Amino acid sequence: MSSKKLVLTLILYIFSFFNLSAQIVINEICPTNVSIIANSDGKFDDWIELHNAGSSMVNLNGFSLTDDSTKPAQFTFPNYNLGAGDKVVVFASDKTNKILVDHWEMPVNAGTIWRYAAGSAAIDSNWRNLNFNETVWTADHGGIGFGDGDDNVIIPVGPSVMLRKTFTIPDTSQILKAVLLMDYDDGFVAYLNGVEIARANIGTA
Repeated sequence: MSSKKLVLTLILYIFSFFNLSAQIVINEICPTNVSIIANSDGKFDDWIELHNAGSSMVNLNGFSLTDDSTKPAQFTFPNYNLGAGDKVVVFASDKTNKILVDHWEMPVNAGTIWRYAAGSAAIDSNWRNLNFNETVWTADHGGIGFGDGDDNVIIPVGPSVMLRKTFTIPDTSQILKAVLLMDYDDGFVAYLNGVEIARANIGTA
């Protein structure tokens, strides 16, 4: 059975053990997470991985984590069953969010294939919508930009560049939160199926 990782966002470092302390162990610690695992907010906080090394399930309700040995229960686990052999990742993010996230996925990755076109008055205004024929645009791996040292594809300097990425999510009811991370220099506007979802340094929404 593959291990399931869940996410909690909080501040911690020291695990306060109870009567099953030999069964629940600190399996791994990452004190300088900069790109390995992002939390549910899309941030790379430090993390601790706990492992149930026993042969039976353990309910973590009442177990606690802290970064101060004089305050052994700064964060107390909610009612959560950690199965035999399973692991749970806890982020040290200065938050006490007890929402358990089953897992997180990245349907849109900056380094995969994107469709793009240089911005001009001739661009079809329908380009933002789901039914636009994006095959007429150039396809290449991101990032795509004017060549500032971090672009995979360098295009001629111009007023703008339009980018499109088509992806599919089978069941949107299973999404707890969606996070957009944007790497830009001057400004951007982002749309999802034609609806504006984010904007920075360009006009008004």
